Amino acid sequence: MIGSMSSKSDPAGVVVRGAPFVAHGEHVEIVIEHGDRSFRFSAEGVWLKDDGDDYRVGLALIGMPVCLHSVAVSRHEADLVEPHRSCGLTFSTGSVS
Repeated sequence: MIGSMSSKSDPAGVVVRGAPFVAHGEHVEIVIEHGDRSFRFSAEGVWLKDDGDDYRVGLALIGMPVCLHSVAVSRHEADLVEPHRSCGLTFSTGSVS
């Protein structure tokens, strides 16, 4: 869903105002960004009311929500690979010698 939306939570799901059209039974993902975290919820359209230029929709939350963290990753440094003592094999870039 795109745009500014206000929502109200109830025990069975979420009511979203200023939403685009969501058909009954349609599966959508609700994404809430907060700082370095992104919360993602799966939901199913339950009801729809026309508010003029946009819609008010009732969504039933389904499954488990997911929280993603943004992490700054440092530059990767190559690992030093040495032959295994017991068999003498050297493993590097997916090949065996």
